[in-house]
Amino acid sequence: QLPRGGHSGAPHARHAPAMPSARQLRLAASAAGRVASECVRGLGLAVRRHPPTAVSATDEASFASPTCLARRGGGGSAPARNISGIATGREDNALERPPLPPFDDPVAAAMKVRYAEDMWNSRDAHRISHGYTHDTQWRNRGEFLRGRDEVEAFLERKWQREHCYKLVKQLWAAGGDRIAVTFQYEYCNTPDAADPDALWFRAYGNENWEFAPSGLMRRRVASINDVPIAASERRLTWQGDRRPDDFPGLSYWEHED
Repeated sequence: QLPRGGHSGAPHARHAPAMPSARQLRLAASAAGRVASECVRGLGLAVRRHPPTAVSATDEASFASPTCLARRGGGGSAPARNISGIATGREDNALERPPLPPFDDPVAAAMKVRYAEDMWNSRDAHRISHGYTHDTQWRNRGEFLRGRDEVEAFLERKWQREHCYKLVKQLWAAGGDRIAVTFQYEYCNTPDAADPDALWFRAYGNENWEFAPSGLMRRRVASINDVPIAASERRLTWQGDRRPDDFPGLSYWEHED
């Protein structure tokens, strides 16, 4: 069971999230990548192939394409959404962020994880903040946040000091309205990755997520440790923002740490 946080005493009784096997995780991650790519290719667009400032929300792919709706079990009419799940038009009118809970299907859960990874790799603090409820609650390391405004300000501060940021997330367990994630990201202390004096770090972390019925995240609890690395030890070296579908996930390095 994932911790609820925010109160003392025993957690509320819930069914324990299912722990997928290593093979299920690999298959789910692969399927999630294919589904995301198929949804975008069906519209003739590429996901996150441009810097965050180069593509407006209205220029991005509609998440409510027939292919995507069929994948998540939906159908019929639905508000047009961009690839980040935000309804086109006023962002405050965004009602859903698919895939939606419950996350008992590991493929749907892995899709949710991959979409979160893609958004964070965009480093667009404003857009990322709209993946969370207005009253979202966070613990990130030793910092406690409440609400989208605090989340956006936190992310802006984060990427002012963490340069050349690359992130990989992986599904750990899921069930109901909760997902557990393990992740790694790498960054350096200077905007110039080629600087011979740059100091590089790899952050290892685990997150617990809890979602509202809309698919927006209402609680995020993250524990993270930073490890200094040499530039030659970097793993996350793809070009651009979004991790390519054929770039290894975390399971590739699971026996090296």
